[in-house]
Amino acid sequence: MTENPQSPFAMPEQIGQEMLENLSHDREKIQRARERLRETDANLGKSSRILTGMLRRTEALSLADGNEAASVQLSGGKLDGKPTGA
Repeated sequence: MTENPQSPFAMPEQIGQEMLENLSHDREKIQRARERLRETDANLGKSSRILTGMLRRTEALSLADGNEAASVQLSGGKLDGKPTGA
């Protein structure tokens, strides 16, 4: 049986050091993932605001077109006093 010249605490110390390194790497990964999540959340918020604006404009245009069509029907085929298609 050969004797190990290392201290009896060398192996647990090495394991502890490896665990700390692994935890440090894991922390970095989590921080990067958290930052990507924040960026994605900000982008989704911006996209949502843009789409909401587009929807409101589409609805406004649709209402305007509907009102114009109703005005033409009520005026006997005339828009602003002029016959349609003129």
